[in-house]
Amino acid sequence: MGDLLAVLALLLFAGNAFVVRAAAAHLGQRVGFLVALVANVVVAAVLVAVQLAVRSEPLRIDPFAVGMFAVAGVFAGYLGRRGYFRTVETIGPSRASAIQNSSPAFALVLGWLLLGERLGPVELACMGGVLLGLYLASGRLAGGAVPWREIGVGLFSAAAYAVGNIIRGDALDRWSEPLLGALAGAVAATVVYALLHRPAWSEVAGPRRPRRGLALWLLSGALTIGGQASVIASTAYLPVSVAVAISAATPMVVIPVSVLLLANRERVRPRTAVGAVLIAAGVAGLLLV
Repeated sequence: MGDLLAVLALLLFAGNAFVVRAAAAHLGQRVGFLVALVANVVVAAVLVAVQLAVRSEPLRIDPFAVGMFAVAGVFAGYLGRRGYFRTVETIGPSRASAIQNSSPAFALVLGWLLLGERLGPVELACMGGVLLGLYLASGRLAGGAVPWREIGVGLFSAAAYAVGNIIRGDALDRWSEPLLGALAGAVAATVVYALLHRPAWSEVAGPRRPRRGLALWLLSGALTIGGQASVIASTAYLPVSVAVAISAATPMVVIPVSVLLLANRERVRPRTAVGAVLIAAGVAGLLLV
């Protein structure tokens, strides 16, 4: 069951990469990201309402776990997703997804730095493979080299996702309510974005917005909260690092779709695909040792 949930999250996240690229062409991320966050809250609330209506056991609230899910939402739902969406728009879904695939490696590095977990020669070799894969996956755009600033944004978002997933895993151990946890994270991410980007609220209610852009950003919000809830739920059956590694393997879907079905509009070169494979192999090695 855990594997199926993680694969479902993978497919939802991969689909979202193309939706974000299309949405940003019609409506900028300043407003679009807020629309997606609001959609996160609405969809999560509907899922929670349905769950509460059909469940038989009484609901138990764990305030500390709710707080942990909320903090995780700020890291993953706001910081991580904001950076990822930006790189999808600037360097394309294939490269952005390849960089994002390094998130599980960041989780292990954070465990080494913060929790004193040991990294031996095999782990360091796998990390080297991940770093080489990141270099290759950055590739080149049609207009020249990929800006290192965008690579940095992608790596920061991957690290933020790693922190969020670590916190979520601990929260789920305390309180096995993945849908309510996803709702808490979505609300927290939306509140933080609203506080830090207040003009975005007035822009949503301002001049008429392109309907297609709004619809695509709403779809993006539904896809991301669905993927997030699936990842959280999968960690009840799988280790957090394994669940994150499966759900983050979006290049395995995004790159073939971009090349075969979308006429390679991103002009993905072989080195990008090789880099994505190296990242996936390095992460797999880190999880298996």
